Amino acid sequence: MAKNLAAVVEEARLRAFVGRTAEIADFDEALRGGPPRVLYVHGPGGIGKTTLLHLFRARARAAGRPVIAIDARGIDCSPDGVREAYGKAVANLGESAAGGADGRAVLLIDGYEHLGPIDGWMRDEFLASVPDGTVVVLAGRTPPSPRWR
Repeated sequence: MAKNLAAVVEEARLRAFVGRTAEIADFDEALRGGPPRVLYVHGPGGIGKTTLLHLFRARARAAGRPVIAIDARGIDCSPDGVREAYGKAVANLGESAAGGADGRAVLLIDGYEHLGPIDGWMRDEFLASVPDGTVVVLAGRTPPSPRWR
């Protein structure tokens, strides 16, 4: 079966990926059920946050975990906007949607800085509402607020 161009480009991008060994180790530990449940990747634009999320997606899928991916740059910065994007992403899992409900899923949110105005709600309400065992990775340009610690 022939691969589409996007798949070929992503495979090449992942093969060329170097560094971020600490972040990858933390993610792999979270996949195995260890802490931390929420990982936060931050830094200026262009340093590879999105590519790292692609790598995490591939590792999660290889581990048999469904992946729920949200690009915060394309959603309404409101609780309803986040809930809608999350619901659509879970629905896109198709038959694997049960994995999102039982806590085996991996939730990747790119462009998290766009959700800054609702950061408190994200931390205290939304992420607290995802099933236990869900591994969450937030990627954005700004570091997490002290309240995350």
